Amino acid sequence: MTTQNEFFIDNAIDNLIEDFCMYPNKYLTEEDVRTHLCLNLMERFGVIQKTKDSDRSIALHTEVRWWGPNGSQERSDIVIFDVSELSVTKEVIKKQTKMKIIPQKGYSFNKALAIIEIKLRRTVDCSDNQYIKKIKKDINKLTNIKQMFNDFYDSAPVLSMVALDKRNLIPYLANFTENIGVKFKYAYKTKYT
Repeated sequence: MTTQNEFFIDNAIDNLIEDFCMYPNKYLTEEDVRTHLCLNLMERFGVIQKTKDSDRSIALHTEVRWWGPNGSQERSDIVIFDVSELSVTKEVIKKQTKMKIIPQKGYSFNKALAIIEIKLRRTVDCSDNQYIKKIKKDINKLTNIKQMFNDFYDSAPVLSMVALDKRNLIPYLANFTENIGVKFKYAYKTKYT
């Protein structure tokens, strides 16, 4: 069953893809893609809420590193937290760091609602095979993060991979439907009007 959050995230991604297809040159870098997607997500996930340690934050964050029990040091483009499970105060973080629960990063959490990875291939970027390898690497990362949440946190975040391509259509990606528990969206735009 699709939750309201999942529906909102899917809609934000679909709006981003539609905009990319209409105006591909708004998106010069992956950071541009991430910024525009965050703008679409901010309406729902930018609301100030109370954290687990009674501070305040929002659910939407970028460039989040994973320091879970398995020692992973991956980084994700966009993460949406359950703010009620987020700790951000110095005292709580200092205690967790001393107990070797987390590294010294200034925050900790154990419940993500969604994780989104982004790839953008420009007209002068890598070959089809290299681009496919980069996408598969991010999908594998998402799959590993999903396993970590299942094993250690009894949580199942929505996992999405958004791949935008300005170079050419890759039929393999256009028809990619492998059932891996990761929502995959691919869009390409090579002719500009």
